Amino acid sequence: MNKYVYGPVAEKYKDVQTQEEVVLFLKSKARTIRWKGMKMKDAKYVAKHIRHGYSNQLFVHKMNPTLDHSLKSHKVNEVKAKNRGQLCEIEKVLEQISIDISNDSMFYCFKGFHERPHGSIPWVDRRKSEKRLREEGNLGRGAIIHHVRLDDVVNKKHPCVRVCYPGSHELKSFSFFDESKQHELLKFVINNGKEQSGKRDDGFAMRWTTGYTQKQGKFNPKNRYIDGVQIPFMNTDNLENMSRPLKLCIAKILETAQTTLLQLYNNEDPPPFYSRKRNSEVGKVFTERFSESFTSYWEFLDCFIESGSRLNRHLDYLNGAAIGYDYGCSYSYVIKHDDGDVYRVNLIMCNRQRVDCCFGNGQGLIKY
Repeated sequence: MNKYVYGPVAEKYKDVQTQEEVVLFLKSKARTIRWKGMKMKDAKYVAKHIRHGYSNQLFVHKMNPTLDHSLKSHKVNEVKAKNRGQLCEIEKVLEQISIDISNDSMFYCFKGFHERPHGSIPWVDRRKSEKRLREEGNLGRGAIIHHVRLDDVVNKKHPCVRVCYPGSHELKSFSFFDESKQHELLKFVINNGKEQSGKRDDGFAMRWTTGYTQKQGKFNPKNRYIDGVQIPFMNTDNLENMSRPLKLCIAKILETAQTTLLQLYNNEDPPPFYSRKRNSEVGKVFTERFSESFTSYWEFLDCFIESGSRLNRHLDYLNGAAIGYDYGCSYSYVIKHDDGDVYRVNLIMCNRQRVDCCFGNGQGLIKY
């Protein structure tokens, strides 16, 4: 059965080797060119049901700073059912970064996603949405569109996101995470994660998280203090069901992701993770819960798996906002499960605003 096409037409078009081949055909259909004898009705079915690679595209918005938008509201739950589409506040969008999703593995670093709305859309809808953005964005003056494409291999043009695709040296540094461990992580999240709402009706999404959450009651015996300030509770009890070899791999992913981020953002002042005190007292302690053999300064890990699902427009409200700690990374891969479905597994690493508040309320962190 083909990895990129499924359903009634999968066997018929099992010779399709890459998602790009399907897309090339779909792009050519306007010129009535037929590819490998695929009928138009089958092409439309494929366009609707292909799950990975070009089927979705990430978008990141820069909003007009003089205008409030709904996702900034403190009443977050009230906007979950509305204002979540890519273009629902189109007039307030100044810029959009459109990022191709690889049909294999990919890695990207981001900055400031706690204040930049982002999500994903069907790849086949991108031209229509970009046309509207150019016409209606920025109060009718038109929004600027930036593209990050697969053939860029490494794209470092945009300060808020840097992307690495297959073929890049940066992505090869994750090659230690072999297929057996990829399968093990997928099964772990399926067995221990929570199914997510807000996904496409025929899609599937689950999430498993671990790391610093929120402060506990004053007399909780697990409370920790730094210079008399109580820090958030680190909830890592859910690591008990994870095998030691998988913990070791994830610790190495955390360290590799941080090293790659520091390379991609090597001209920042101050640099990422510049507070030695915060790093040693908070981030390093978190990584050691996986393994003491590796070092990183992340404070939270989100493992998100999906099949045929898409992300609504949202903000990462709890991600770090302090200078030097408003970065994050995503390493993802595509893998076929025993049930025959194809999944994208995302490992998202970040810091936490609740930790920011322990170091000068997110302003003027302790530098050394």
